[in-house]
Amino acid sequence: MEKKAHFLVVDDELIVRDSLEKWFREEGYKVSTAENASGALALLAGDRFDLALVDIKMPGGGGLELQSRMKEIDPGLIVIVMTG
Repeated sequence: MEKKAHFLVVDDELIVRDSLEKWFREEGYKVSTAENASGALALLAGDRFDLALVDIKMPGGGGLELQSRMKEIDPGLIVIVMTG
């Protein structure tokens, strides 16, 4: 059985997080979510992710800054920065 990737979705908008989480779970992926940069970094400190989808504009730290910090923790992490 093929192991599905583990995704991290980071967005301050609940509807976006929930929609993406539901969609990816329906496809069989493992999904974790965070509403801000500090929550995402806490998850990243305790787990490994194959892909992170990060909102570019969030209160308390935007996606570009978060992307840099995530890459310091896990250089192999694929980070996609999203914008509305």
